[in-house]
Amino acid sequence: MSDKLIIFFLIFTLLSSCGVDEFDTSDIDIEIIEADTVIVNDIMTKARSNTSASGVQIECVTVLFPLRVIDDKNIIHYINSENEFHSLFTDSTFVIVDFVYPLEFADILGFNVVANNLWDLASYVAGCYPEDFTPAGNEYPAFVINDENSCFSLEYPLTVKTLQNKILNIPDEKTFIQKQVSEPLYFVFPLTLVDEFGNKTVVTDGEFLLFLLSTCNDIINPDTSFGSYSYFGCYKFDFPIQIGVSGVNLPVTVANSHDLGNILMQGRFNGFIFPFRLLDPFGQITSIESDEDILNLLLACGQKGDLWMLLFGTSTFEIPACYDIVFPVRATDNFGNNKNFANLGQLTTAIQDSTFSGYFPEYPINIKRNANNETVSLFSIDDIYSELENCD
Repeated sequence: MSDKLIIFFLIFTLLSSCGVDEFDTSDIDIEIIEADTVIVNDIMTKARSNTSASGVQIECVTVLFPLRVIDDKNIIHYINSENEFHSLFTDSTFVIVDFVYPLEFADILGFNVVANNLWDLASYVAGCYPEDFTPAGNEYPAFVINDENSCFSLEYPLTVKTLQNKILNIPDEKTFIQKQVSEPLYFVFPLTLVDEFGNKTVVTDGEFLLFLLSTCNDIINPDTSFGSYSYFGCYKFDFPIQIGVSGVNLPVTVANSHDLGNILMQGRFNGFIFPFRLLDPFGQITSIESDEDILNLLLACGQKGDLWMLLFGTSTFEIPACYDIVFPVRATDNFGNNKNFANLGQLTTAIQDSTFSGYFPEYPINIKRNANNETVSLFSIDDIYSELENCD
């Protein structure tokens, strides 16, 4: 078992040209998705609906003022404010068809990005993570997942559905981007994610997808069960803090738990900038100076429990998995309540419960070893430890 995985295990609780760009759709099988999409019109339709003092918002992207747009007669219009934008778009004399590139926009994390053409802009919009979204059942807004915004990539062909529950078969990423910026889409499960090493994970529901994306956060994923990313293990963040963010060269100052949560949910967390401060359960300030300090601090938050150890040999932490759990698995929480887990996604999601370490499972628990497909029964935490030793 690698040192990195062990640390992850210990720490887990605790996205120029003037004129109109045209998409090359020659390699898209449009019969699969009914009809081609005019991306320019879709982008500009979304742009009309939401403006602010800083710019024009399209999904998670804000195109910043001043900006330029171009009409159907190839005339360029300069826009410096929200009022100028609305005045131009309500003037029936003009038909605005696109922005003028390059243009600068701010993403959902507040980082400025330059789009050199329409495809750059559409690709970034299609990769917007659904902010403040909590997966309910299998309804999960679809967005492009690739090495530009995650440590995973979607495997194609992919199946999605529209708001009208119409099923669309998407053969490749280019088609996905076209369809995603034209209308709201939802993932149809199961789907497959491929990591940077080519390993594949089948995702059966939105909660498991959310968890997998969060594992891209370097080797650290603060426990969200203590209050929307306010806590790290049993310690509370003393904001603001500075962190590294994937795709951004400079350290990023994070002002609150909401901003930290957005970064973590997208899997873009890339380490703390030392020193930073935490508050212990008694309100005392602790200064964190190194990775070693983090490890020691989290070890002090207590042991993880039987189900934590059981998960450590599954695809939640090991790729490829050492074994698969035979579900259902039953447990009792700290208050005597019965807990029933029907699949790996449910059990993995339960990690976010701050009392998870106190769950006591109902033994025996059956697992299937992937090395030989043998099903064995585990009768205690010692059996789990023995099985993990065999995984090495």
